[in-house]
Amino acid sequence: MKKKLRGINIYLDELDRNVYVDPIGKEAYLIQESNFQMYNFYSNRFILVIGAVVLFASFFGSVSLSVAITVLLFGLLEFFFRRRFLPTLIKLDNFKPDRKLSYEDQETMHNDKKKTILKVIMFILLGVLLGINAYMEGYQGFELGLSVVFVLYAAFMSFINLKVLIKNRK
Repeated sequence: MKKKLRGINIYLDELDRNVYVDPIGKEAYLIQESNFQMYNFYSNRFILVIGAVVLFASFFGSVSLSVAITVLLFGLLEFFFRRRFLPTLIKLDNFKPDRKLSYEDQETMHNDKKKTILKVIMFILLGVLLGINAYMEGYQGFELGLSVVFVLYAAFMSFINLKVLIKNRK
């Protein structure tokens, strides 16, 4: 079985190959196994930027400076993704993005029971710890709302991974 990529804009073509569809440029690119690692790095650029803003805010103590540095970092990552990485891929003309796998289907296809159990546990712990942190810090307004969103996301992801675990058991 060929390795499959996971992601929001990843589709499969008629030959069961991984295809990235750029939502901005509306172009399709074939991602071969030799490009998987670099694609995964760039597909996580949003998470890198969120982590950077948290790190910079605690390091610099200035929200405006940390946001400025983070915007610059995101701009650089986006530039390298669109101008350096995408042009190295094979462009597919007339690609119809119709075979998209859901997150649940992608996880079921990989069928890694230990990893899925770990994800369920980690998402539950993340949600609980974020809830406890919001309570102990006495968050209000925007901070409380953001904490609630992250707790709900963690609960949702643990539920999805639990469904994958049950589906793979059958």
